Amino acid sequence: MHRARSLLLVALAVIGGAVTLPLRSSPGEEASPATRATGVVLRGYDAEGNAAWMVTAAGGTIQADVGSLASPEIVFYKAGREALRARSETLVSAGKEAVLRGNVVISSDDGYRLETDELVWNQSADLLTSHRVAIASEGVTVDAHEFLYLLNEDRWSVSEGFTATIDRPSLLRVVGKTLEGDGERLVLSGELSIEGEDETYSCERIDYERANEEVRLSGSVRGTLSWATLSADAITLTTAGSEATGVVRVVLEPGFFRGENGA
Repeated sequence: MHRARSLLLVALAVIGGAVTLPLRSSPGEEASPATRATGVVLRGYDAEGNAAWMVTAAGGTIQADVGSLASPEIVFYKAGREALRARSETLVSAGKEAVLRGNVVISSDDGYRLETDELVWNQSADLLTSHRVAIASEGVTVDAHEFLYLLNEDRWSVSEGFTATIDRPSLLRVVGKTLEGDGERLVLSGELSIEGEDETYSCERIDYERANEEVRLSGSVRGTLSWATLSADAITLTTAGSEATGVVRVVLEPGFFRGENGA
């Protein structure tokens, strides 16, 4: 877990040059008057001295340990690379917590984009949290209630219910309880209900591999197709078709052998 150093520097554009001031006052020190700043730059480092994040803003005000920034942008680094970039209309920070408000947008280096009204950044816990988020990437959309991003692990999750679409290999609409994601896969779980173009499923878990666009349903899988109902331990959907594995039971619809029901 990277823990940012408590001393943050703010660059102030002033007549005659630049001045740097500590964001936080020392314990017992009287609160200083509000300071207006332009060209704000804040940097945080991990325990090894590597860049953990950088905040830039057009301007703002700072008083004691409370800062307010206008049009901020935050870059989060992971293993020397830019992992996330967040921007909003305002940022208000107090101690180890900062709140981004107004048209909050986060983009990740693995192609995800998140939009929400408010995002909380807890520096001590290395967490980003939010309520009511919309997430999108190529072939995937998610609307969810509770969002959490583990910065030190570079992965995210949603809880308290979600609706998702996966357009690989064919369009699926999924309703469930929890979802976890990283750069390679999505794991959807919790009494899942799935609607396809001409089929419906229910199961306990879906694993979606982004690289090969493979969708694997598992855990008490039940399916209803135009020509049959089925149950299986797992069903894998790929661009080449579908495969049921484990204990599989298929009940054909009447008329199947007469070529009816799309068979």
